[in-house]
Amino acid sequence: MRLEYLCTRIFFIACVFSVFVPFRSSFAAETPLLQATAVYGVISTDPVYLAIAQEKGFFKKNGLDINLTHIPTNQAVRALVGGKIHFTTVGPQVVEASLSGADAVYIMGVINSFVLSLYAKPEIANVRALSGKTLGVTNKGTPTDFAARLILKQNGLVADSEVKFAYLKEIPALVAALKEGIIDGAMISAPSTLTARAEALDYTRKNRTEVLPVMSKFTKITDPAQLNEALDTYEKAWERLPMPSQAAIEAVLTSSENPKAKSARWDQFVDDRFVKELIAAGMFK
Repeated sequence: MRLEYLCTRIFFIACVFSVFVPFRSSFAAETPLLQATAVYGVISTDPVYLAIAQEKGFFKKNGLDINLTHIPTNQAVRALVGGKIHFTTVGPQVVEASLSGADAVYIMGVINSFVLSLYAKPEIANVRALSGKTLGVTNKGTPTDFAARLILKQNGLVADSEVKFAYLKEIPALVAALKEGIIDGAMISAPSTLTARAEALDYTRKNRTEVLPVMSKFTKITDPAQLNEALDTYEKAWERLPMPSQAAIEAVLTSSENPKAKSARWDQFVDDRFVKELIAAGMFK
């Protein structure tokens, strides 16, 4: 169901990257599949390529037996740092975790911009009108939180004082809370090994008719108009060459309250050799 609220589309620099604690092995066709756990942090379109990789057998084709599951992003980062999962989709949280001593890096930059909308009640005519109101996001430090704080700052509003934040963990919960009037606005995304994932991303771009049913199963959305709009939106945002973005990471460092961020270099949070190998091999055309 589409909410009839004010929508402000934003495409600021952000980090929605794939994160990986490296396990290094070589695979031969006759060797057993390597088991690993992959997590997507939000129920939305942006990580649908993981579902495609699972549904179309790209993981197994590349020697992996993947347990694909959903854990809210902040919890997923804690699980990654604790060694309980192998990789996850995530935003700026990995910079903060690494600044605090965690051994985690970005290996891909699938999306290097926010693909979010700011929805609000009909009587809220612009961002400034959110003063004194409550804005819903998923969790503190997530892309929804990061984007909300940026857009409030750009419009002269102070987060947490002039605009209160409600942390509701999941995109569907934000939609429900906004619909019921519990919150006044919300940051919402469109409806709400590496070779396997890169192959799935390329497949997702080129096979719309096969991708839409997987998207529906993955997001629990059945309306074809919403599914098509979401795929249209993310097709523009998915990077053709999914390299981690210097500008995106530097934006996170600039906004970080950790004193170590001032002296940190963007590339200390990146291990992009895997995706460079795929680019050199002609994976992305």
